[in-house]
Amino acid sequence: MAADQRGRGCTMNRGAWFIAACLAALLTHAAFAATSPGVGDAPVAIDRFGEDQNDVPIRLDALHGQVVVLTFWASWCGPCLEEMTTLSKLAKIPAVQGRLSVVAMNFHEDRSRYWRINRALASLPIHLGWASTSLSRQYGVKALPNMFIIGKDGRIAAHHVGYSSDGIDAFVDEINQLLNAPDPADAATAGT
Repeated sequence: MAADQRGRGCTMNRGAWFIAACLAALLTHAAFAATSPGVGDAPVAIDRFGEDQNDVPIRLDALHGQVVVLTFWASWCGPCLEEMTTLSKLAKIPAVQGRLSVVAMNFHEDRSRYWRINRALASLPIHLGWASTSLSRQYGVKALPNMFIIGKDGRIAAHHVGYSSDGIDAFVDEINQLLNAPDPADAATAGT
C-alpha cells in the first residue's frame, strides 16, 4: 500500500511540474510581448544591432536627433524588397541626408546567405544588419516587412507591418512631419 501511495505522489508531482512548466512558458511569452515597443515608447536593445555592411556598429542611441526608419526584412519577402527600394531612394535624397537614417535588419535568414546579400547591397545608403532571434522577439516581429519609425526625440512615432505602394504618400507625409518637428534640444529650450 505504501508503494501505491508513493506512485500516486510521483504522478501528482509530475502533474505539478507540468503545470509549472506551462505557467513558465506563458509568463515568458507574456514577458516578450510586454517588451514589444509601441508608439510613444523608446526603442529596445538600442545597442544590440551588431555591425552594418561596412563593419560600422549600429547603435540607435548614436542616431538620436535623427529620424530613424528601423525595418525588419528578408530577401525571400517580395514586399520587403519593394520597401527596401523605396527606403534606399528616400535615403539618397540630399535634403534628408544627415537627418534620416535607415536601419534594415535581416530577419531569420541563414547567416551565410545574409553575408552574401550584405555584400551585394553594400552600396545602399542604409545600415544593413542581421537580426538575432532575441532582437526580433523584443520587437515583436512576426510578419514582414515590419517597420518602426523613430522620431528625433528617440521615441517610436509609427509602426507599420506589411508594405504596399499605395501607402507611400502617407509614409512620406509621416517622414516629413518627423523631419520638420523641432529638434529635441530646441523643444526642451522652448519649454523653459
